Amino acid sequence: MSNFMQSQSSSSVTTGALTDKQIAFIQAYVELGGKRGAATEAAVRAGYANGDPKVAKVRASELLKNQRVISALRDELTKKLNVAASLGVSVLVELAETGPPSVRLQAAKELIDRGYGPVMSRNAHVVAGASVEDLLAQLDERGVESSRDAYFARFEGLE
Repeated sequence: MSNFMQSQSSSSVTTGALTDKQIAFIQAYVELGGKRGAATEAAVRAGYANGDPKVAKVRASELLKNQRVISALRDELTKKLNVAASLGVSVLVELAETGPPSVRLQAAKELIDRGYGPVMSRNAHVVAGASVEDLLAQLDERGVESSRDAYFARFEGLE
């Protein structure tokens, strides 16, 4: 039983506790992955309906309308998704670091596209609100002349 489920089963009814059968239903539903017929099968596995598929279907429908069950189910499915996403990112990172060149490039692109790299789109255009000269003039107005001199001093020897 997951930590979430253990904490829910030990809490009081006034705080929205789930019954053992509801917990078993949620665990079975998550295990089945939400595929077609998963709710009915989860209801059977949890001990609802004594194996009768018609009764199990009705009980599953009732359970999926129960807000406490829905909330707990959402939490468990989110946890499962987060674990899977972490594993996927780990695999992509490993491929980006150790795969053959074409695989490394594709894995790097996938990581960037999923937000694990620069956020900007390849088609993004950056428009500055002020020119460098305008920004330096603002610094001058604020009495930051030494910063401007220090900035240009870095580039004097490069010409």
